[in-house]
Amino acid sequence: MDPIRFEIIRQAMDSAAQEMCVALYKSAYSTNIKTRLDLSCAVLDRDGRVIGQSAAMPCHISAMNVTVPESLKIYGPENLERGDQIATNDPYQGATHLNDIVVIAPIFHRDRIVAYAANLAHHVDVGGAHAGSLAASTEIYQEGLILPIVKIARRGRLDTDVYRMFAANIRAKKEIAGDFRAQIAANVIAERRICELIDRFELPDLDGYVDELFAYTADRTRRALARLPEGAYEAEEFEDDDGITDEPIRFHVKITVLDGRLHFDFSGSDPQRASSMNATFTQTFAARAYVTGCLVDRDIPDNDGFFRFID
Repeated sequence: MDPIRFEIIRQAMDSAAQEMCVALYKSAYSTNIKTRLDLSCAVLDRDGRVIGQSAAMPCHISAMNVTVPESLKIYGPENLERGDQIATNDPYQGATHLNDIVVIAPIFHRDRIVAYAANLAHHVDVGGAHAGSLAASTEIYQEGLILPIVKIARRGRLDTDVYRMFAANIRAKKEIAGDFRAQIAANVIAERRICELIDRFELPDLDGYVDELFAYTADRTRRALARLPEGAYEAEEFEDDDGITDEPIRFHVKITVLDGRLHFDFSGSDPQRASSMNATFTQTFAARAYVTGCLVDRDIPDNDGFFRFID
């Protein structure tokens, strides 16, 4: 692909994700999203791999690269129609924690899914034993309502059955209603922008561009990581307690830099606790990706071509 054409498309993808974020925080009702900007947005290819993203919270970097493919695998793209959107906050199905609800929408162009739009936002309350759904708990069911991967919008409208069931279990009904609608609207904006881009450049789909983008990113990432000194590096730290007992939590990581790749080994850390201080795989992967990004060229795109070098 012509390099100028390639760069225009790349920046347009990132711009679509940025516009999603602006629409989301300007339309949301709750302080968590509107003021604290606890949100992120992404455009992904047909396999759920991140093409472009905008993350207001560093801990969200790469979270979509884990959550969306897992959600699509479980729900099935064949079960999605134009205007449908699915949602989840289930940490055992790729999400982060219950307050972070991910909303995913297929992007159709000429009756064919060409990409996906997704956004993640921290909801002010998802039920549970305490207001705000964040407290010292001993099991996940005390924290709030778990959304498996369900259809939250059907053919462009907030699905009333699923939403009414969810709203019946939460405290901040007005804020939640506004926030869900803002998330759905943000994904609609992404669909418009991607379809406009395909039509403008007369692309059959995004597949050729995606392959070139990932190759471009992978080449830059490989060269950047190759500049890091090879070897094994270890560190450990302790959290004061787990919120339930006074026993400190041990974090231990061994990072191996070899052949232009990074391998993170957390097996020396304490096992999970009967408390809310555990980190999901998605949270852990996101933290590693963010720190790695800080060590290399900041202009390297945050997409699958970058994430694939982190084990």
